[in-house]
Amino acid sequence: MGDYADQRIEQYISGRRGMPLPKQYEHAKTTKAAIADKLFHIVEVKVGRTNRLPGTKLVVCDNTEDTYWVWASSEVTGIRKDVCTVLEANLNLADALARTGRKPYGPKATT
Repeated sequence: MGDYADQRIEQYISGRRGMPLPKQYEHAKTTKAAIADKLFHIVEVKVGRTNRLPGTKLVVCDNTEDTYWVWASSEVTGIRKDVCTVLEANLNLADALARTGRKPYGPKATT
């Protein structure tokens, strides 16, 4: 009986038994400088398959038919369009960041 239990545990750990984990969606990588000149939207996350909390407002630009680039604080990430509701569309980056209360992008102007 012990050998049988060990075999079942090994099969479960290796993924041959039990519920398989869903494959995480992989977004392509890009940089902030590469998308800074695009038109941006302000979206609100609704309930769906995402790790972001519903009601979160994001600054995004179009990536593909199904995904957005998300302007995050340290990098550019991605999110699927079907879990977002567009609040404002076709803004430049400075306006989108200002309307969401975030810091402007780029070097600070000196006077």
